[in-house]
Order: sequence, then structure tokens, then C-alpha cells
Amino acid sequence: MKKYLICSILVMIPNLLMAETYDLDFSLKLNGQEVAKPRVNIELGEVATIVNENDGIKNIIEVKATAVDFSGEESIHYDFKISQTDKEGITKVIASPQIWSLEGEEATVETKRENESLELKVKAKKL
Repeated sequence: MKKYLICSILVMIPNLLMAETYDLDFSLKLNGQEVAKPRVNIELGEVATIVNENDGIKNIIEVKATAVDFSGEESIHYDFKISQTDKEGITKVIASPQIWSLEGEEATVETKRENESLELKVKAKKL
């Protein structure tokens, strides 16, 4: 009996230590123009960084995803940092939105100020 219990525990330990991985599909629009539409696999709690360069301007998207219980349903909290590096090498943070969504459902955040607008859409599926 003790041998079976020890074997069961040893089989369960690697499964408990493995981080959950999600497939993130998101798009970023700046001033109405789509600048990035990446799809990445991310482990919960880890940071993924996506760099997209166009005409010497780098758009940098950092995202960290964590799982949260929302009214008995598993939801995902996304913590984004969106920045841009211009041709002179000067980097500025454009936005740091936080988004919550249920797995498999698309969530959108939009911000507008003066002449600038940002739209970020994200959808995650557990792998």
C-alpha cells in the first residue's frame, strides 16, 4: 500500500510543477493603424515580449498573464506594457493597460487622448 501511495505522489509532482500555458492572440492598433497582430504561447506568470519594427520605429509589447477565479469561472488577467522606440532611439511608454477576460473570449481596451488612440484586443486559449 505504501509503495502505491509513493508512486502516485511522484507521478503527480511534475504535473503540479508545470506552469499552465496559454495561446494568446492579440492585436494592437495605434491611431487606427494596426501595428502588431502577434500570436504567442505564454506560461502563466511569465512575461512575453514582442517587438515589431516598421520604418525604423519599434513597437514593443510586454505581457504577463495570470489566472484568476472570477465568480467560479477561470479568467485571465493580462498586464500589458506598450512602448515605442523612435528612429533616434528614444523609448516612451504609450500605455500600461490591464485586462481581465474569460478563457476563449475576446477582450478589448481602447484609450484616446488628444491626437493619439490605442486599441488592444486579446483572446487566450489554454493549451
